[in-house]
Amino acid sequence: MSHIVTLKLQFSDPKCLALACGVLSLPHRQGRHTVELFGASSVEADFSVQLPGWRYPVAIDTRSGQVSFDTYNGQWGDIRQLHALSREYALQVVLQEPTVQDLLFRGWTATRLEQPDGVVQLVLEEG
Repeated sequence: MSHIVTLKLQFSDPKCLALACGVLSLPHRQGRHTVELFGASSVEADFSVQLPGWRYPVAIDTRSGQVSFDTYNGQWGDIRQLHALSREYALQVVLQEPTVQDLLFRGWTATRLEQPDGVVQLVLEEG
């Protein structure tokens, strides 16, 4: 049986953000701090992550869901890196859901299938 889920993604769970950064081996910082962006610009965030090839980190306020970053139209960072973080974050949110956790605890397996177009499917199967 297949189910399609559509998500409006908002980075609001620091635990799932940290898990996503761990899976992607991304350096990150948690806790309230100031993130320096281009020039004298800075923003307050409670999570920041340094994406590969990005000049400046991505600042995330998990309370509001606001994400601040500067790629200078792609010259300072490839937006696809942020999309990859978004996909992994969404997967981590689903994997932390109590129903999914219960299935995994009972021996079910979770398999990730990544498509060339960036779509990721999470398949849960009874073990």
